[in-house]
Amino acid sequence: MCVRLWQMIRCQRKIRRSLSAMDYRQLQERRCSRMRLISCHIENFGRLQDCSMDFEENMNVICEENGWGKSTFAAFIRAMFYGLEGERKRSIEDNERKRYKPWQGGVFGGQLVFEEGGRRYEIIRIFQDKEANDEFELRDADTNLLSNDYSERVGEELFQVGRESFLHTVFISQSACGTSATDDISAKIGNITDNTNDLNNYENANIRLAEMLNKLTPSRKTGSLAKRRDEIAQLERLVQDGQEIGASLERYQNLLQEQENAYTAEQSKMQEMTALQKKVAAMQSILAKKEEWEHLKNAVREKQQFAETLKGKFPKGVPTREELRQAMTVCGEEERIRERLEMTKLSEDERKELKTLDDCFQNGIPEEQELEEQLAKAGKYRRIQQEYEQGKLSSYEQQRYEQLEKMFRNESEPISVIIGKWNERNNRKAAMPSKQATLTALQASATERPKKNPAVIGVGMVLFVCAILLCMHAMWIPGVIALLIGGLLIAVSGRGSGKEKPVEQKAAIQELETEIARDAEWIQQIDSEVEAYLIAHGKTFDEYMTATLLQQIMEESVEYHALQKKAGIASSKETGGQLTALQQELTDFLGRYQKNETASSYEEALYALRTSLQRYQLLARQERQQQTAQEEWKEAEKQLADFLQAYGYALEQDRRAQLNGLQEGVQQYQHARSNQDEAVRVLTQFEKSVDTSIFESDAGVEELPSLEELNDSISELTERMQMIHKTITDYHKTLEQLGNQYDEWEENREQLESLHKIQEEEQKKFQYLKKTQAMLSQAKESLISRYTAPVLAAFEQYYAGITGQNDTDFHMDANIMVTVTEQGRQREVNTLSTGYQDLIGICLRLAFVDAMYQQEKPMLIFDDPFTNLDDDKLSAARRLLNEVAKKYQVIYFTCSKTRNM
Repeated sequence: MCVRLWQMIRCQRKIRRSLSAMDYRQLQERRCSRMRLISCHIENFGRLQDCSMDFEENMNVICEENGWGKSTFAAFIRAMFYGLEGERKRSIEDNERKRYKPWQGGVFGGQLVFEEGGRRYEIIRIFQDKEANDEFELRDADTNLLSNDYSERVGEELFQVGRESFLHTVFISQSACGTSATDDISAKIGNITDNTNDLNNYENANIRLAEMLNKLTPSRKTGSLAKRRDEIAQLERLVQDGQEIGASLERYQNLLQEQENAYTAEQSKMQEMTALQKKVAAMQSILAKKEEWEHLKNAVREKQQFAETLKGKFPKGVPTREELRQAMTVCGEEERIRERLEMTKLSEDERKELKTLDDCFQNGIPEEQELEEQLAKAGKYRRIQQEYEQGKLSSYEQQRYEQLEKMFRNESEPISVIIGKWNERNNRKAAMPSKQATLTALQASATERPKKNPAVIGVGMVLFVCAILLCMHAMWIPGVIALLIGGLLIAVSGRGSGKEKPVEQKAAIQELETEIARDAEWIQQIDSEVEAYLIAHGKTFDEYMTATLLQQIMEESVEYHALQKKAGIASSKETGGQLTALQQELTDFLGRYQKNETASSYEEALYALRTSLQRYQLLARQERQQQTAQEEWKEAEKQLADFLQAYGYALEQDRRAQLNGLQEGVQQYQHARSNQDEAVRVLTQFEKSVDTSIFESDAGVEELPSLEELNDSISELTERMQMIHKTITDYHKTLEQLGNQYDEWEENREQLESLHKIQEEEQKKFQYLKKTQAMLSQAKESLISRYTAPVLAAFEQYYAGITGQNDTDFHMDANIMVTVTEQGRQREVNTLSTGYQDLIGICLRLAFVDAMYQQEKPMLIFDDPFTNLDDDKLSAARRLLNEVAKKYQVIYFTCSKTRNM
């Protein structure tokens, strides 16, 4: 293993030496540059949303109140380099994907711009529900092109340590200031002395050696040496215990041979007994068949005698089944005919009713269509009669009609025309004032110089608007008047060229005067006509009551015309003629069937006639069915009597019982004949299959033993053979088990020899590996001892810078674990107060970073780590941090102004 380790180290050195001088210089220039954050933008991360920040080159202080999201901001920077941790953890504290999932939803992630090796890059990460679905991009910030300089593991590739080592050095949080050296930290620090991966190779080799030793160790149950040691001990016991198996095999083989010989002898006896049993069984079979033969012959004789006895009960022979079936059918038909006779039998009242109906329809039966026509005529007669009765005027109506006829008999114009003229007269009279006002205005304007008068224009506009509103409310006459006046005022006021137009105005005035005179004359004429009309109808003329009086006359006119129409219908001669003709036709039709009804009951008489006709048809049909059933019953009675007389029987009252008894006797006889035939068939078949001549001799029966005796002997012999067979089977099983045990014993003996050899070889291998591990541990201690002193010196320098104490005795072992001497003993750091633990952890982290990154300088993230320091140490820590910011870019988060930089 040591040889492989050193061969791998030499191979890596050769590869590095094979790099060209130019590649090496470019690598050194890149490593000597300072890595720093430039800016970031958070889309959504925890409670942070749409948050952007630019970073200074040295010190960056973010002082915000509790709950702002400082720790979330720091976690975002860490997640941009290393992704989210704890995806499979259930606790939300350990599962960063659940912990920092955006509270408000939206895109989960953001962008981070950083500079390394003189080049600027932009990391873009979008986190999804699972790591496999996360999105990652790395772009050159200057060209915005995708870059392949780093992969999704950009944190490990950039800082050359894993996430855990990043949290132990570059990222200093408030809740975990303490630190310890991981394999990555040790390997990174080890590169100070020699730019190789010796320490990394040592860790891999040491892990591999430990795994191999754990697999081989004899001191643990899981070690192959310990397992094999127990297995060898168990096999040795099994081999020792199995040495007697061979002797047992030989003894059981001898016992098996003895039992097999005994079983063969019993088999010979069983064969003799079986042959004798067959002989006896054959003889007994002959006797049994003879007895069966005699029994069959007796059965034939008995069944023949019984059939002859049953046949003697029939006087003139046995009827066939078909004859009986036909007779039973006729009997059933005869019973159904009797039921029809009872159903169709007319009562005495029904016979009297049929006789009466015969007399009624002696002149023939009316058709249904003829009845329907007569019903239609009766209905028509009823409707005309009702209309005639309704058309007659009552005494009051006659008196009122005569009174109204005097008023409207010589009327020249309808009342509707008079009302129309009166409405037109009112419209013209209502328009007279406006026309008079217009005439006055025109006459005044004809003698004066026209001027524009704003007041007149305003009045005209107001009248114009009022006219529109009145028309909207259906007040047409006032609306038209207001519209004419308003338009006229606007037109008169708007004319004003300063020149008079006497000719046009004079024509307008004359036209308006003529119109007013004509309207006044027409109104007077209508008043005279309406007054004369009202006087003719017994009314007094009153201008304000005229509309009401005319409406009353209108209602009387409507009443007069309605009474006039009714009186005209009642006096029609055509109606009387129709009634007389219909009455005569209906009376003649009903008289043919002895129905003499009054005119008020024609329809009832016709419906009664239809009912009588239906009843007559029903009774007549029932009488015909009775006669038909009587004839059928006599025919069925004759068939039954003929059948019974043919076989010597007289027809009884209960035909069904007589035929059932006869049928039962026939069935018994036929069954007896079937049994007789079956017995003869069985006997004949037996005699064909068996030679009956052997039944004549009984010699040799007494000389043979009975079958029962033979069976008892065979049963005893069978039991003995079964016992022997069981013993043989048990011996076979025992021999099989012993054979298997012997085979297992042989396999165990061979396996034991093989295990002894393997155990010796692995024991040697285990000793070689132990020596190799010891040599590697010595090599590691020798390697680490070369850089623990620089780390310890840097730690003590940072510690003294904060505390001002140079006399504290610190120690650092080969695993880079710090102890402090207190009261004569080295004590671990975790025994100190929380403040000192945080202080030592911060200083040790800074020492680690100095040792790990002597060329490339990473940024440092401080998430409020000074909360447990007192005021003096806090002031010193702030000074120290300002000094550190000269070498490193510092991102410092705090929630307290007292801890602000």
